[in-house]
Amino acid sequence: MRLCIPSILIAFTPLATAQKLSVTELIETHRQTICSVSCEDWRRIDGIGPSQLKAVTGTTGIASGRMRLTIGPARFDLDFRVPRADFPGERFSYDGENVHVEFISPGIRSPYGNFVYVRSIIIREGLMGGSLNPNWPLFDHERKQNIRYRGWKKKRKLHKISYQASRLTSLAIRIYLDQEWKHVKTTYTITFNRGINAPLDIRRAPTPWMENKQAIREELIETFGEFRSVDGFLLPTLWGLEYRRQGAGQGQVWQWATRFSTLKPGSLEEH
Repeated sequence: MRLCIPSILIAFTPLATAQKLSVTELIETHRQTICSVSCEDWRRIDGIGPSQLKAVTGTTGIASGRMRLTIGPARFDLDFRVPRADFPGERFSYDGENVHVEFISPGIRSPYGNFVYVRSIIIREGLMGGSLNPNWPLFDHERKQNIRYRGWKKKRKLHKISYQASRLTSLAIRIYLDQEWKHVKTTYTITFNRGINAPLDIRRAPTPWMENKQAIREELIETFGEFRSVDGFLLPTLWGLEYRRQGAGQGQVWQWATRFSTLKPGSLEEH
Protein backbone atom coordinates (compact mmCIF):
# COMPACT_ATOMS: atom_id res chain seq x y z
CA MET A 1 0.00 0.00 0.00
CA ARG A 2 1.35 3.41 -0.95
CA LEU A 3 1.34 6.24 1.55
CA CYS A 4 -0.42 9.36 0.28
CA ILE A 5 1.40 12.55 1.30
CA PRO A 6 -0.58 15.84 1.25
CA SER A 7 0.32 18.06 -1.69
CA ILE A 8 1.55 20.89 0.57
CA LEU A 9 5.09 19.81 -0.27
CA ILE A 10 6.90 21.98 -2.78
CA ALA A 11 6.30 21.07 -6.40
CA PHE A 12 9.80 22.15 -7.37
CA THR A 13 12.93 21.99 -5.25
CA PRO A 14 15.68 24.48 -6.15
CA LEU A 15 19.10 22.92 -6.63
CA ALA A 16 20.49 25.12 -3.87
CA THR A 17 18.37 23.28 -1.29
CA ALA A 18 18.36 19.87 -2.96
CA GLN A 19 21.35 18.66 -0.91
CA LYS A 20 19.13 18.83 2.22
CA LEU A 21 16.21 17.02 0.63
CA SER A 22 14.71 14.23 2.72
CA VAL A 23 13.79 10.92 1.10
CA THR A 24 10.10 11.70 1.71
CA GLU A 25 10.46 15.02 -0.13
CA LEU A 26 12.46 13.34 -2.90
CA ILE A 27 9.76 10.75 -3.52
CA GLU A 28 6.97 13.32 -3.47
CA THR A 29 8.82 15.72 -5.78
CA HIS A 30 9.47 12.90 -8.26
CA ARG A 31 5.85 11.74 -8.06
CA GLN A 32 4.57 15.25 -8.73
CA THR A 33 6.88 15.48 -11.74
CA ILE A 34 5.66 12.23 -13.31
CA CYS A 35 2.03 12.11 -12.21
CA SER A 36 -0.21 15.11 -12.90
CA VAL A 37 -3.04 12.84 -11.74
CA SER A 38 -2.92 10.51 -8.74
CA CYS A 39 -0.06 8.00 -8.83
CA GLU A 40 -2.28 5.70 -6.74
CA ASP A 41 -4.65 5.35 -9.70
CA TRP A 42 -1.83 4.12 -11.96
CA ARG A 43 -1.67 0.34 -11.66
CA ARG A 44 -0.70 -0.92 -15.12
CA ILE A 45 1.07 0.07 -18.32
CA ASP A 46 1.15 -1.42 -21.81
CA GLY A 47 3.65 -0.39 -24.46
CA ILE A 48 4.75 -1.42 -27.92
CA GLY A 49 7.39 -0.17 -30.32
CA PRO A 50 10.33 -1.02 -32.60
CA SER A 51 13.39 -2.35 -30.83
CA GLN A 52 16.97 -3.09 -31.83
CA LEU A 53 19.62 -5.21 -30.12
CA LYS A 54 23.29 -4.77 -31.01
CA ALA A 55 26.41 -6.66 -29.93
CA VAL A 56 29.21 -4.08 -29.79
CA THR A 57 32.09 -6.30 -28.64
CA GLY A 58 32.67 -9.96 -27.86
CA THR A 59 30.62 -10.96 -30.90
CA THR A 60 28.94 -9.17 -33.78
CA GLY A 61 25.41 -8.76 -35.01
CA ILE A 62 22.24 -6.68 -34.96
CA ALA A 63 18.71 -7.94 -34.38
CA SER A 64 15.69 -5.76 -35.07
CA GLY A 65 12.11 -6.45 -34.09
CA ARG A 66 9.27 -5.21 -31.88
CA MET A 67 8.91 -5.08 -28.14
CA ARG A 68 5.74 -5.45 -26.13
CA LEU A 69 5.79 -4.39 -22.50
CA THR A 70 3.11 -5.05 -19.87
CA ILE A 71 3.57 -4.21 -16.20
CA GLY A 72 1.00 -4.47 -13.42
CA PRO A 73 0.75 -5.50 -9.78
CA ALA A 74 2.94 -8.60 -9.34
CA ARG A 75 3.36 -8.79 -13.12
CA PHE A 76 6.13 -7.94 -15.59
CA ASP A 77 6.22 -9.07 -19.19
CA LEU A 78 8.82 -7.87 -21.69
CA ASP A 79 8.57 -9.66 -25.02
CA PHE A 80 11.01 -8.86 -27.85
CA ARG A 81 10.36 -10.81 -31.04
CA VAL A 82 12.75 -10.97 -34.00
CA PRO A 83 11.92 -12.40 -37.46
CA ARG A 84 15.08 -14.51 -37.58
CA ALA A 85 15.61 -18.25 -37.34
CA ASP A 86 18.94 -18.02 -35.51
CA PHE A 87 17.74 -15.64 -32.77
CA PRO A 88 14.13 -15.83 -31.52
CA GLY A 89 14.32 -12.70 -29.37
CA GLU A 90 14.04 -12.17 -25.63
CA ARG A 91 11.36 -12.53 -23.01
CA PHE A 92 11.54 -11.52 -19.33
CA SER A 93 8.45 -12.27 -17.24
CA TYR A 94 7.32 -12.24 -13.62
CA ASP A 95 4.13 -13.81 -12.29
CA GLY A 96 4.30 -12.60 -8.71
CA GLU A 97 6.41 -15.56 -7.59
CA ASN A 98 9.01 -16.43 -10.19
CA VAL A 99 11.06 -14.49 -12.72
CA HIS A 100 11.47 -16.27 -16.05
CA VAL A 101 14.04 -15.45 -18.73
CA GLU A 102 13.72 -17.44 -21.93
CA PHE A 103 16.67 -19.27 -23.50
CA ILE A 104 17.90 -17.87 -26.81
CA SER A 105 19.09 -21.38 -27.72
CA PRO A 106 18.64 -24.69 -25.86
CA GLY A 107 19.95 -24.24 -22.31
CA ILE A 108 21.57 -20.86 -23.02
CA ARG A 109 20.45 -17.37 -22.05
CA SER A 110 21.90 -14.18 -23.44
CA PRO A 111 24.54 -12.49 -21.21
CA TYR A 112 22.20 -9.65 -20.22
CA GLY A 113 19.29 -12.07 -19.84
CA ASN A 114 21.36 -14.17 -17.48
CA PHE A 115 22.28 -11.03 -15.50
CA VAL A 116 18.58 -10.28 -14.98
CA TYR A 117 17.75 -13.92 -14.22
CA VAL A 118 20.45 -14.32 -11.57
CA ARG A 119 19.67 -10.90 -10.06
CA SER A 120 15.90 -11.12 -10.45
CA ILE A 121 15.41 -8.63 -7.63
CA ILE A 122 15.70 -6.00 -10.40
CA ILE A 123 12.27 -7.08 -11.64
CA ARG A 124 10.78 -8.24 -8.33
CA GLU A 125 11.26 -4.83 -6.69
CA GLY A 126 9.94 -2.81 -9.63
CA LEU A 127 13.29 -1.34 -10.68
CA MET A 128 13.42 -2.44 -14.32
CA GLY A 129 11.69 0.04 -16.57
CA GLY A 130 12.23 2.93 -14.17
CA SER A 131 9.39 5.44 -14.09
CA LEU A 132 7.61 3.47 -16.83
CA ASN A 133 6.94 0.93 -14.08
CA PRO A 134 3.92 1.61 -11.81
CA ASN A 135 5.79 -0.41 -9.13
CA TRP A 136 8.81 1.93 -9.27
CA PRO A 137 10.35 2.35 -5.77
CA LEU A 138 10.56 6.15 -6.14
CA PHE A 139 6.76 6.26 -6.27
CA ASP A 140 6.42 4.35 -2.98
CA HIS A 141 6.88 6.06 0.42
CA GLU A 142 6.74 2.68 2.15
CA ARG A 143 10.10 1.75 0.60
CA LYS A 144 11.91 4.93 1.58
CA GLN A 145 14.14 2.95 3.97
CA ASN A 146 15.78 1.43 0.87
CA ILE A 147 16.53 4.82 -0.68
CA ARG A 148 19.37 7.25 0.03
CA TYR A 149 19.61 10.66 -1.62
CA ARG A 150 23.27 11.41 -2.49
CA GLY A 151 22.77 14.96 -3.70
CA TRP A 152 23.15 16.98 -6.87
CA LYS A 153 26.24 16.06 -8.91
CA LYS A 154 27.40 19.21 -10.68
CA LYS A 155 29.66 17.50 -13.22
CA ARG A 156 26.95 15.11 -14.36
CA LYS A 157 24.15 17.62 -13.75
CA LEU A 158 22.10 14.83 -12.19
CA HIS A 159 20.63 13.95 -8.80
CA LYS A 160 22.22 10.74 -7.52
CA ILE A 161 20.30 8.19 -5.46
CA SER A 162 21.37 4.83 -4.10
CA TYR A 163 18.90 1.99 -3.67
CA GLN A 164 19.48 -1.01 -1.43
CA ALA A 165 17.57 -4.09 -2.58
CA SER A 166 15.97 -6.16 0.16
CA ARG A 167 18.27 -9.02 -0.82
CA LEU A 168 21.47 -9.29 -2.85
CA THR A 169 23.39 -6.61 -0.97
CA SER A 170 26.44 -7.01 -3.23
CA LEU A 171 24.56 -5.42 -6.14
CA ALA A 172 25.23 -1.66 -6.27
CA ILE A 173 22.16 0.17 -7.59
CA ARG A 174 22.40 3.85 -8.52
CA ILE A 175 19.47 5.94 -9.78
CA TYR A 176 19.83 9.32 -11.51
CA LEU A 177 17.24 12.08 -11.96
CA ASP A 178 17.71 15.14 -14.13
CA GLN A 179 17.26 18.77 -13.07
CA GLU A 180 13.51 18.48 -13.61
CA TRP A 181 13.36 15.35 -11.40
CA LYS A 182 12.69 12.97 -14.30
CA HIS A 183 14.31 9.55 -14.04
CA VAL A 184 16.94 9.26 -16.78
CA LYS A 185 19.31 6.48 -15.72
CA THR A 186 19.79 3.44 -13.45
CA THR A 187 22.98 1.39 -13.10
CA TYR A 188 23.28 -2.10 -11.58
CA THR A 189 26.89 -3.08 -10.89
CA ILE A 190 28.52 -6.11 -9.32
CA THR A 191 32.22 -7.01 -9.06
CA PHE A 192 33.35 -10.50 -8.04
CA ASN A 193 36.33 -12.85 -8.02
CA ARG A 194 36.33 -15.76 -10.39
CA GLY A 195 39.53 -17.75 -10.39
CA ILE A 196 40.05 -21.00 -12.26
CA ASN A 197 38.30 -23.09 -9.62
CA ALA A 198 36.41 -20.37 -7.78
CA PRO A 199 32.63 -20.56 -8.12
CA LEU A 200 30.59 -17.45 -8.70
CA ASP A 201 29.11 -16.32 -5.39
CA ILE A 202 26.85 -13.29 -5.79
CA ARG A 203 26.39 -13.10 -2.01
CA ARG A 204 30.03 -12.15 -1.53
CA ALA A 205 30.86 -8.50 -0.88
CA PRO A 206 32.13 -6.73 -4.01
CA THR A 207 35.88 -6.84 -4.63
CA PRO A 208 37.54 -3.43 -5.04
CA TRP A 209 37.85 -3.22 -8.83
CA MET A 210 41.33 -1.70 -9.03
CA GLU A 211 42.84 -4.03 -6.42
CA ASN A 212 42.24 -7.36 -8.13
CA LYS A 213 43.16 -8.08 -11.73
CA GLN A 214 41.16 -11.32 -11.55
CA ALA A 215 37.97 -9.48 -10.68
CA ILE A 216 35.10 -9.50 -13.14
CA ARG A 217 32.77 -6.53 -13.35
CA GLU A 218 29.24 -6.80 -14.70
CA GLU A 219 26.99 -3.83 -15.23
CA LEU A 220 23.51 -3.28 -16.60
CA ILE A 221 22.62 0.32 -17.48
CA GLU A 222 19.11 1.60 -18.19
CA THR A 223 18.67 5.01 -19.84
CA PHE A 224 15.47 6.93 -20.56
CA GLY A 225 14.66 9.89 -22.79
CA GLU A 226 12.21 11.68 -25.08
CA PHE A 227 9.58 12.21 -22.39
CA ARG A 228 6.02 13.09 -23.31
CA SER A 229 2.73 13.44 -21.49
CA VAL A 230 0.46 10.41 -21.82
CA ASP A 231 -2.94 10.48 -20.10
CA GLY A 232 -1.66 12.57 -17.22
CA PHE A 233 1.74 10.87 -16.81
CA LEU A 234 5.12 12.15 -18.02
CA LEU A 235 6.70 9.03 -19.52
CA PRO A 236 9.89 8.25 -21.46
CA THR A 237 9.29 6.95 -24.97
CA LEU A 238 12.94 5.95 -25.47
CA TRP A 239 14.35 3.13 -23.32
CA GLY A 240 17.92 1.91 -23.60
CA LEU A 241 19.57 -1.10 -22.00
CA GLU A 242 23.32 -1.68 -22.06
CA TYR A 243 25.10 -4.70 -20.62
CA ARG A 244 28.86 -4.64 -19.93
CA ARG A 245 31.17 -7.39 -18.74
CA GLN A 246 34.86 -6.67 -18.19
CA GLY A 247 37.86 -8.30 -16.56
CA ALA A 248 40.02 -11.43 -16.57
CA GLY A 249 40.70 -11.02 -20.28
CA GLN A 250 37.00 -10.79 -21.13
CA GLY A 251 34.97 -8.01 -22.62
CA GLN A 252 31.39 -7.80 -23.83
CA VAL A 253 29.08 -4.90 -24.59
CA TRP A 254 25.46 -5.33 -25.69
CA GLN A 255 23.11 -2.44 -26.44
CA TRP A 256 19.35 -2.63 -26.69
CA ALA A 257 17.11 0.33 -27.58
CA THR A 258 13.34 0.61 -27.83
CA ARG A 259 11.27 3.56 -29.03
CA PHE A 260 7.69 3.18 -27.87
CA SER A 261 5.14 4.16 -30.50
CA THR A 262 2.32 3.43 -28.05
CA LEU A 263 2.18 3.73 -24.26
CA LYS A 264 -1.05 3.18 -22.34
CA PRO A 265 -0.99 3.78 -18.59
CA GLY A 266 -4.12 3.25 -16.53
CA SER A 267 -5.93 1.49 -13.72
CA LEU A 268 -6.66 -2.23 -13.72
CA GLU A 269 -10.30 -1.53 -14.54
CA GLU A 270 -9.34 0.16 -17.81
CA HIS A 271 -7.52 -2.90 -19.19
